[in-house]
Amino acid sequence: MVPNIRYIGNYDINAEGKFLWEILCQLRNLGVGRIVTKNEWGRKWPKQPSYLKIVQ
Repeated sequence: MVPNIRYIGNYDINAEGKFLWEILCQLRNLGVGRIVTKNEWGRKWPKQPSYLKIVQ
């Protein structure tokens, strides 16, 4: 039996949660104007601000 999900390439075993696009699709105006960050960035660079601002 073939599984429903098939990963191609390198799968990040540390990944958790949803892709950013999946979250933005559920927000009004695709989340324009919001600021988002990743937990991974906080672990890699704890002393630097790491974020994305969603524009257009």
